[in-house]
Amino acid sequence: MIIQCKICNKDVYSRPSRIKKFCSMNCRNIHYKNIISHERRLGKNIKCYQCSKEIYIRRHLLGKPRFCSRKCFGIYLINKHNFKTRCSFCKNNISVLNSKKHWKKHYCSDLCRKKDFKGINNPHYIQNRTKLKTPFQKLRRSSLSFKNWRNSIFERDDYTCLNCNQKSRKNRHLNIQAHHIKPFSKYPDLMFDINNGITLCEDCHNNTKNIEENFIKYFKNILTKHHALVTRNG
Repeated sequence: MIIQCKICNKDVYSRPSRIKKFCSMNCRNIHYKNIISHERRLGKNIKCYQCSKEIYIRRHLLGKPRFCSRKCFGIYLINKHNFKTRCSFCKNNISVLNSKKHWKKHYCSDLCRKKDFKGINNPHYIQNRTKLKTPFQKLRRSSLSFKNWRNSIFERDDYTCLNCNQKSRKNRHLNIQAHHIKPFSKYPDLMFDINNGITLCEDCHNNTKNIEENFIKYFKNILTKHHALVTRNG
């Protein structure tokens, strides 16, 4: 039995028990793709919620905002959860999360925030802060006797940290500091006592902050050993 293909109109032999409609699988796929699938469509053609491009949506997905691409969906989320405002410092247009809407100020970058928080605008600003320092703090920073005490300790310890035994070299600079074994805030009479000072590097000195009294015995033992070694070597 000879029949005619529905797509390409080509004559094709077919058995009587099984009548063919197409000459090949390609013609069959074209038919089901262009005709039958179109007839079985139960969805609708709607517009993209962001760019208004026409797209086809299935029936069970109707009723909610739909998008033609992930890009449009991302723009929609940004506009939904953000609100537009201006930078409090440079006045550039920015978008900020709705959760931060109650904030008084908004900034486009950390640089603008740091510039705007300088001086009087900083909530921790204290006028004439340097004049509020204690006499001991002023004395420690500007006194000539303190500088002489510090230099004498450096010379005695040979400009070496007595805790980690590191010393400044040509290729490696070490920041050394003079540390009070007994804190001068509690022992002001020992502030310029050479036996109450020891040379430490910056890292070792930072490890003793706020817990100076815990290191009093430790640094005294180090200092006595250092004196004994110096006197032995002559």
